[in-house]
Amino acid sequence: MSTTKASSSRRPRRGSRRPANVLFNTEAVVGIHNSSTTAEDRTRNGKAIQVSFCLKRPPQPSTLYVYSSDLNRSLPPEILYSVDDLLLLRVNMGSGPCDSRGKDYDYFVYRADSTRPSLELLRRPHPHLSSSSAGLLPRPDGHYTVAALNFTGTVHQFELHLFHSDTSTWISRMLSVDAPLEDFPVKIPRNCGRLVHHHTTTVITIGGEGGTMGWVDLWREILLCDVLVGQPSLRSMPIPLPLVEMSYNNGWGFELGNPAQRRGIAFIRGKGCLRFVHLESTEECVPEIDDETGLTSIRVDDWALTTWSNKEMSSSLEDWHKESVVKASSIAIDPAISQVLEDTGLLRRPRENEAATEWQNLQNLSMCQPSPCISGEDVVYLVAREKFLHPKAWILSVDMKNGGRLQSAAYFGIRRYCGLDVIYCPSRISKYMNPAKYGNPATSPGN
Repeated sequence: MSTTKASSSRRPRRGSRRPANVLFNTEAVVGIHNSSTTAEDRTRNGKAIQVSFCLKRPPQPSTLYVYSSDLNRSLPPEILYSVDDLLLLRVNMGSGPCDSRGKDYDYFVYRADSTRPSLELLRRPHPHLSSSSAGLLPRPDGHYTVAALNFTGTVHQFELHLFHSDTSTWISRMLSVDAPLEDFPVKIPRNCGRLVHHHTTTVITIGGEGGTMGWVDLWREILLCDVLVGQPSLRSMPIPLPLVEMSYNNGWGFELGNPAQRRGIAFIRGKGCLRFVHLESTEECVPEIDDETGLTSIRVDDWALTTWSNKEMSSSLEDWHKESVVKASSIAIDPAISQVLEDTGLLRRPRENEAATEWQNLQNLSMCQPSPCISGEDVVYLVAREKFLHPKAWILSVDMKNGGRLQSAAYFGIRRYCGLDVIYCPSRISKYMNPAKYGNPATSPGN
């Protein structure tokens, strides 16, 4: 990624430099946050809506603030996608509880600017957009394209929805996968039927002359599409298979759940490559129910991170090159970071009815949602919990070089979620903000 040149020869004040990237909490706060990041528009009902950010350096979570008298507070607004200076936001305008009848969305695109950020309501009618189907493509002419790829119910058949900001119109077309990925290098085990067909779990923006975007099944493949060409088509690109998981149960494998809890991918623009990370956990179910979570207890003995890179992006698995393998039990922890984690309770927990403390090491934590650093550093972010699905969450930053080092850690907050939720979103939007103005703006709850 290119760096921004300083406007003067003076060194910037401590803490004033823009972070290369931020980690947004995908769930917004309903409230008002007056700052230079504030942008306004109107909902489809003509009511004012205001969007702002409070940005913090990773791994601390950054926060999106949204306020309108028109929104439904029972389902918080959320970030669906972020690329460069753009964010795709989903705001529930329905009424009543957040069930299927109470979900009625408006979608907005926020564009960051150090002097004049903007917010634009996407014209209706629009398709249903989600974090697993929709992405954004910034264009050289200053416009952008929203692209969503929805499964039709027929194998290898998808519907591509495009919104071009210069025409403010939606277009749709049916697409089939050219040369679908049918032949795997190994036989698909009986319990890994999830690998047979494509199920998109995340979207990546690559760009280039054709406006390449990718819809990623993190267990199986990427469906690449040049969304700016006259006749777009889908082509399949394989990703590293979960061979360890496929070997479990004497070669029968096990049921593969949501891959976003174990795998992550990013396009590193400055290096022109894809970076992929896989989290493998050595764990065992304990035949007892945890009092706090109400779920079956899971003992974690160790976990490991493996990263790959790919500059060719062809149809060959051989283009993926393994870069690093780091085991949690071997990760070095700075004493200061270790002390913070102990003080916050992540690396220790009190025994029942005893004053003594039962210590818990880094390798015993419940980990999920690994993500490569999008600024190109050899760093992986991931969510840490004291135990499986505990509502308290931390974000850890692991430096993958030299056997692994816990670079930093930050408390994320209390966030209950089901196994499908991704609770943070990497973003480069900090590059387009004025560092002198988003330090400590006043924040107040919406009325």
